[in-house]
Amino acid sequence: MMKKHPCLDIWINGQEWLNTFEKLRHCRDMYSIKSGDVNFSGQPDSYIDWVQNTELPQLIKKDHVKNQVEKLLEEIDLKIINIDREKNAMVTSLDERKSKLLEQQKLYKDAIKVKKVKAKTK
Repeated sequence: MMKKHPCLDIWINGQEWLNTFEKLRHCRDMYSIKSGDVNFSGQPDSYIDWVQNTELPQLIKKDHVKNQVEKLLEEIDLKIINIDREKNAMVTSLDERKSKLLEQQKLYKDAIKVKKVKAKTK
């Protein structure tokens, strides 16, 4: 039976899940002892560090995890591309609005200069 990893967006088998959950409980207990926060819930930094630097490199050696991570990377790449497209569209829109405002500003500044020059010549 596969279960969702508590920290990563991947599915792992039951034994892998038990191992990571035991490590999570241990890290929570250690955090509670050190901090005095007996009500702490969540994932302490020590657990996240262990997942990223120890567990994931071991899990990635297994095909069922590697395949999921490769698929996640493709999805992340697409999301990044979409964000860049949205950002570029927003920047283009803002640049166009700014350009129109600059044209309007120049028109009004030029009109004021003409009025001042005419006033001085009278």
